Parts: sequence; structure tokens; C-alpha cells
Amino acid sequence: MICKVSIDWDSLSEDSDTVITISNGVQKTKIKVRAKVFDAASLSPGTFVETLGYIGISAGCFSDSYAPDGSGWLIMQNYGKALSCLKPYPLAGNYDDDNAPSLTYRFVINDEGAYHITFCLLPNNNPKKGSRVRFLSVLDGETKQLYMLPENYGIGTPKDTDWGNAVLNNQRKISFDAVLSKGVHELIFKAPEAGAVLQKIEINSSEDDSFYGCPFTYVRN
Repeated sequence: MICKVSIDWDSLSEDSDTVITISNGVQKTKIKVRAKVFDAASLSPGTFVETLGYIGISAGCFSDSYAPDGSGWLIMQNYGKALSCLKPYPLAGNYDDDNAPSLTYRFVINDEGAYHITFCLLPNNNPKKGSRVRFLSVLDGETKQLYMLPENYGIGTPKDTDWGNAVLNNQRKISFDAVLSKGVHELIFKAPEAGAVLQKIEINSSEDDSFYGCPFTYVRN
């Protein structure tokens, strides 16, 4: 059974909480619902909005993308744990950092504070021996260098718990922390080295170790 709930935003002037009761015979389930008022009309299309302390972004919901001549982004629909996965091609391509394929995501923070920013990647092996599959995160113009694989990564080695857990979880989570102010932010995922396949981005004010991570959230159409 699917229960859809809608809100008449024209009659809601401030944040509001309510409880929805679903009855099935003698059983009743109460679901808490919080509606947070914000001005979506002022946001550009493709902007995600944080209202409950987190944002869940499917990789395919980028607001802009870039690929140098002779390359591009391959969108794999209904693949992985998210709605879609993206990887640059040619599959073995390597690029200078300034000219690397990139995906841009825009989001709004309503509750400023400390957040965990997590890139959820497919648990690929490195296409080149010894490579840790370096990628870049550019948050509001500040670049961080990140790696998909740990040092001394052992492909197919039973004693390497990192390899085994990534396969079982069907993803790798690579995170960093940032203090985000209230307002619009821009996050760019850049892939200068071959091997990284992006499933999802999570921006969360708390730790989330669940199998699927935080739900996908509102995006301005």
C-alpha cells in the first residue's frame, strides 16, 4: 500500500508539525510530519533543499556537468543503490585537475552548522595497479583531494575487510566535514583519475550508517 500526502502550501505561513494516523482494521500507525516553509520560487532549477538536517542527492540529479573534448559522462539508470550512477568515459581516461570531467550540484542549507559530506561510490577495483582512484571535491570554491581506495588495498583478499565490506555494502563512502552557513552552496565532483563511479551524495548533520543512507530530498524543478 502506498499512502501519498500533500500539503497546501498557500495556506501554510510558518513551519508546522502534525501527525497522520493510518488505520487498518484494529491497527493504527501514527506518522509524524514536519512541514518547513521556504521560498522555493527564488531558487534556480536543480537546487536541493535541506529542511530536516540532511540532503540526499542521486548522482543523476546534477545541475551542471563538464567533460573535455572526446569524453563525457555515462548515466547508468537503475544501477547501484541509488536511482542512477554516473561514470566518465573513456573508462581509462586520466586528466589534469583543471580539465577533469565534473558534475555540479547546488543545495540550500536552512539549519547552519557542521555537516558530513559523503560521496557514495560503487565498490570498484582500481583500473591501474597501485592507483587509489583520486577524485576532487570542490565546495564553494575550496578543493579537497580524496581517494576512493585506502592504502595497501588488497583486491579479492579475504583478510582485507575493507574490500569485503565494500562488496557486501555495494558501495564505498568517502566523507569529509564542513561547517555550512545558511543559504545556497555549490558542490562539484571532479574525476581526474579513472575508476570512480558516483551513486549518491549525502549532506548530513549527523552520522548515518544505515544500508541505504538518508532518503532523497526535495529538489527545485
